[in-house]
Amino acid sequence: MLILIAKLGDPEMVGIFTLGFAVTGPVIMFANLRLRTIVASDSNNNNKFFDYLSLRLLTTAAAFLLISCVLFILNLDTDILMVILIIAIA
Repeated sequence: MLILIAKLGDPEMVGIFTLGFAVTGPVIMFANLRLRTIVASDSNNNNKFFDYLSLRLLTTAAAFLLISCVLFILNLDTDILMVILIIAIA
């Protein structure tokens, strides 16, 4: 996607896209909590899948809320905010 934006867009679009990943990437990676590895290694079925799913949904919602708060504090243009929010949703 970055190559496509670089070829078809201008450097500002690439910068906004990169800013979106810089803001959302660390928060989303932290919110994932490596649950995929934990679910795969839970051979004794100590926890139900619903427990993992509910934790993932809770941390994802918290991450989206945190990203929204950071964007509110940064006070960026509306176009940039929308791009970053779309990246966060994706």
